[in-house]
Formats: sequence, structure tokens, C-alpha cells
Amino acid sequence: MSAPTHFDNLLETTTVCCCECQTLMRIPLAAWGPGDYWCGGGQCVAVVHVCVCGSLNIGRAPQVFFDKLEALIQEGVAIEIGDAPGGDKTAQRYLAGRGYRNVTVWHIGLAPRNNLGHWPTHPVRGTYRDRDYAMCAASTRGLALWNGTSPGTARNRDQLGDRMDVVRV
Repeated sequence: MSAPTHFDNLLETTTVCCCECQTLMRIPLAAWGPGDYWCGGGQCVAVVHVCVCGSLNIGRAPQVFFDKLEALIQEGVAIEIGDAPGGDKTAQRYLAGRGYRNVTVWHIGLAPRNNLGHWPTHPVRGTYRDRDYAMCAASTRGLALWNGTSPGTARNRDQLGDRMDVVRV
């Protein structure tokens, strides 16, 4: 199969091919799911989704957390992030400041509480626990900013297991 080598605004939409049928279509990045592929440089590349989450009562993060976010940006992963104050908002602030566009904000209700980068959103019916579960299920790995006591971040860590990189504060 010959994959396209030109990308029209990869940060907003991309040309995706199915390696089985070689069908080309335009889809938004936010529509990608685990196991999806995009054409890059003549080959199909798996899309990596990373759940970024954090404890509610965290306002500041250690530099190592920002270094890990920067590594995710350099890797070009699709970041799935919550809308909560605290760790989620701290990560959002960094990602927005860097101008990173490959982010989806997960929330319950009509609109997210925080969406600092004006990214696409993914509403989930139910509770914040349901949102977290769905966000982790849509991710291949994770990065958590955890205070050591937050039950929500602990559940996310447990759900992703050794695929969750935890930074303790």
C-alpha cells in the first residue's frame, strides 16, 4: 500500500488508512481510538493514547512531571485528559502553554469545567468515576500526578497498572 506523505494540518484532522482495505478518509484527531492507525512517512503508525490525570488538591507539580509531559509532546501522542481542578488543570495549563493540539478533554455534563487549550471534548454520561474509567479504557498508557491519597487517581493507576507512570507530590 502506498501511504500519503502530505498532511493537511495534522493537528486538527488527518488522512487515515485502513491497512486491510486501503480506504482513505478524513477524520478529526479526537476520533482516534486505541488500535487506530495514521499514515506517516509511507507507513502506518499506531496512534498512542495517553491518559493524563491528577489529584484534585494539587496546584503545583514537580519539574519531573513537566519533563514527562514534554516527552509526550515530543512523541506526538494523543493526550486524553480530565477537566478537574488540581492535577488535570495543572497539566492542561502546561499543554496549552506549549500550544499542543493533540489533546481531548473528557468531562461529564454539558461542558468541561476546565478546557484551557480550547481542545475537542469528549462528554461521558454518568459520574466522574465513569469518566475516569472511560478515559483510561481509551488509553494505552497514562501519566498521573498523585498526592498519595486521592482515590480517583489511585483507581486510574490501578486500572492502567504498570502502564501508568505516577509522579508523587
